Amino acid sequence: SDRTEPGLHVMPLAGGPALRLTDQVSDTGASFTHDGAALVFVRTTDQGDRLMTVPRGGGAVRELVSGVTVSVAAASPSADQIVYLRSDGDNVGVMSTDAAGTAPRQLGAAMPRAYYAGLKFSVDGKRLLVIRSETEVVELPLDGGVPLVLWRASTEALGTVDMTADGELWASITRWDGDLWLAEGRFP
Repeated sequence: SDRTEPGLHVMPLAGGPALRLTDQVSDTGASFTHDGAALVFVRTTDQGDRLMTVPRGGGAVRELVSGVTVSVAAASPSADQIVYLRSDGDNVGVMSTDAAGTAPRQLGAAMPRAYYAGLKFSVDGKRLLVIRSETEVVELPLDGGVPLVLWRASTEALGTVDMTADGELWASITRWDGDLWLAEGRFP
């Protein structure tokens, strides 16, 4: 498989060719289910961003939770749990389902509508982090509690966030420095 083709690819650590699982350029935020049997990811469609899954060995791509607009998703590394953020008007619900997409349920109170990115489980699967509005690292309780802002960046933008096995937080920070150019004329 040519790794320059759009979509999600899986490559064995021992080497060998990559297996192309999907063919859409919009497929992002993939994570393996706890048993490694499938990938879950978000795909942009004409109806909005959808939570999708595909078997690790290849096969049919299917929508995990039908008709729900999703911003980000993550699979737990330790349990059959997929958590995703569902957009619903002015609110965002923290939702949970399993790898089969059965019985989705909301985990706690809805959050305000904002840009959310980088949803990530801790190594032990007991904590969940997300970046809100590119400036806050928020912990989303899996027990239905209230989301907690762990850190706020000042003027920088947060790109990714993760947590070490012993609970240490790390994030990538981007500084928006640059030039502003004004061009006049006719551009075909």
